[in-house]
Amino acid sequence: MKSSNTKKNEAAERLKNVIKVVMCVDPNENTRDREVVTARQMFFKVIKDNNPIWSFSYIGSLIGVGYDHATVRYGKSVIEDLLVQDDDIRVAYEKILGLYENGDRVTEYVHREDVFNKLKELDQTIHNQNYYLSELKRDFGIVKEKVNMVSDNNSEYVPVVEMILQRLPKNKIEKAIPKIRAVINGL
Repeated sequence: MKSSNTKKNEAAERLKNVIKVVMCVDPNENTRDREVVTARQMFFKVIKDNNPIWSFSYIGSLIGVGYDHATVRYGKSVIEDLLVQDDDIRVAYEKILGLYENGDRVTEYVHREDVFNKLKELDQTIHNQNYYLSELKRDFGIVKEKVNMVSDNNSEYVPVVEMILQRLPKNKIEKAIPKIRAVINGL
């Protein structure tokens, strides 16, 4: 259960900033997105392992969205399971732990909000580029299908096929190509 009181602690704030830099997400975000949940669970594990006398309730109040002791215990156990199963999570954990335990030497680097914002911006750019590439691959596949559909034997149908494909919405072209091919091959 979430509570409204949020406590501040220098060690917790430093760890949140380390997680922001390494995982490119803010564990304080009040969302259930997988990346944010994993970052929050990473926070629970690192802070509890480094401060064993702190209660789970206290740790929950540090994260900023007021999680109770059960959520912190569960999140810590989930991340411990993921560390065994997922190499990417283990690498991120080791980076976070290394930066957090080195404390003062990395504090100036980690507290730079512009680094976090730049990483987030680059991540969005990569996402946009990947989407653009997938669209290009899809369009290339459609062009390849058009070329294969209208072979040398059926070259007189090229204008008709092009007209049909131009008038179809993009999302229906992929379904229409096999039907058009069947019609042309039947002629």
